[in-house]
Amino acid sequence: MPSPISSPSPPSPHKNAFYTCSRRRKSECIRQSWFAGAGMTFSQSLMICTWALDFWYGGKLIAGGFISAKALFQIFIILVSTGCIIGEADSMTTDLAKGANAIASVFAVLDRVTAIEPNDSDDHCPERIVGDIEIHGVDFAYPTRPEVVILQAFSLGIEDGKSTTLVGQSGSEKSTIIGLIHRFYDPVRGTIKIDGRVLKSYNLRALRKYIGMVGQEPTLFAGSIRENITYESNDEKTPIEIEAAARAANAHEFISSLMDGYEIQCGDRGL
Repeated sequence: MPSPISSPSPPSPHKNAFYTCSRRRKSECIRQSWFAGAGMTFSQSLMICTWALDFWYGGKLIAGGFISAKALFQIFIILVSTGCIIGEADSMTTDLAKGANAIASVFAVLDRVTAIEPNDSDDHCPERIVGDIEIHGVDFAYPTRPEVVILQAFSLGIEDGKSTTLVGQSGSEKSTIIGLIHRFYDPVRGTIKIDGRVLKSYNLRALRKYIGMVGQEPTLFAGSIRENITYESNDEKTPIEIEAAARAANAHEFISSLMDGYEIQCGDRGL
């Protein structure tokens, strides 16, 4: 008994939609190419016709003795050069606008007066920091959104020589607490003390020499690993101190496994 001939399955609706979309895109690309070609043809034809008109009218003026051939070519070159410069300037309008906005933002940052003076000579310059940190009853809201209080009556004690872990979901203001210790911001209410002294009484540049921070996405500079570790250090660091810092960050084993160790070049932005 012959086997029944199976009828072809109908095409999937997803395939039909894909083919329809492809045809539409193709027809749109063809239409746009016709417009682009017509525009280019018109602009080039207009330029050549203008040149022809210039030479025709200039020839009549030369024949009438009104101008010389040298003057004709001088005027022609000036007009052509000016037109090219105007055309190029028009194409750069968007880039010039972006550049102006970027320059304005840079000058806005340079001209901004900070609310926290980082290098006040009257502030306390510590010769040594033990590392006892006390945060008591802190309320905080970012200056850009003062109506949203993100820390309220927050208290925390960090003892010298001990590890303290802040655990929480993303957006629970763990980084904000670090920023308050660095005094990137001042709390709305409450006090922050380091070694028993109110944070506001410290000279910030002197205090931050004793604070090291590795963020979630640390920035590396073009240079060796050794130079990145000792970046902006006021005094010369010995190899033992550099290795001790790497060990404290659990990075010594990885760095030592590299071909040049601490002398390997990180590349631009650590690439």
